[in-house]
Amino acid sequence: MKDKAEQVWTFTRNLAVPWTNNSSEQALKGPKRHQAVSGYWHTMATLSRYCRVHSYLVTAKGHGIRAIDAIHAALAGRPWLPTPVTA
Repeated sequence: MKDKAEQVWTFTRNLAVPWTNNSSEQALKGPKRHQAVSGYWHTMATLSRYCRVHSYLVTAKGHGIRAIDAIHAALAGRPWLPTPVTA
């Protein structure tokens, strides 16, 4: 890490850079916290719906789409989808 110190500490100088790249761990924090507080999810279908909506919003945010805009588009029948990458 000594050789990469400039890269490691980038998030302290540039606030647009997230302090972690572990988005999969961050995505689990909400459902895990809910489970810890309430003790359970009522059904697997409820958990599945939560994960689907949360995943949609996290992906939209990663592409610069505000959550409210992504939700509005989805409810209007025009869900935002990432542009496919062609090889």
